[in-house]
Amino acid sequence: MSLYRIFVIAFIVSALALAVFLYYYVHMITHLVMATSTPREPEAVFRELFSPGIIISGILLGIGSLLYRILGIVFIARNPLLEGGEKVVWILGFVLLGLITGIVFMATASKRGLTATENKQEQEDSGY
Repeated sequence: MSLYRIFVIAFIVSALALAVFLYYYVHMITHLVMATSTPREPEAVFRELFSPGIIISGILLGIGSLLYRILGIVFIARNPLLEGGEKVVWILGFVLLGLITGIVFMATASKRGLTATENKQEQEDSGY
């Protein structure tokens, strides 16, 4: 499997995990706000804070986000077509604004040849 496919899969997993995480988070917050009129035991609050949905989606979000950010930085750092200043902007984008930069990277990667170094390495490895 190519590194770009892994990048896309990690990005999709991260985006889906973010949607699930936000759903459970908003659900938990509304539950806690609605329940302020009645006293609740502390264990019920912790049960909602650490529900399986929040924990699993948070773990998938963290792993997926870290993976696609690292792969994006590797693609940018290895690309000989980009100059120093542009590489710095891309890397800062992945570090600071990962979701937006990931979307822009996927939209422009094939047009600008941002993953071209990977294809050349695969061709050299396979003997073409």
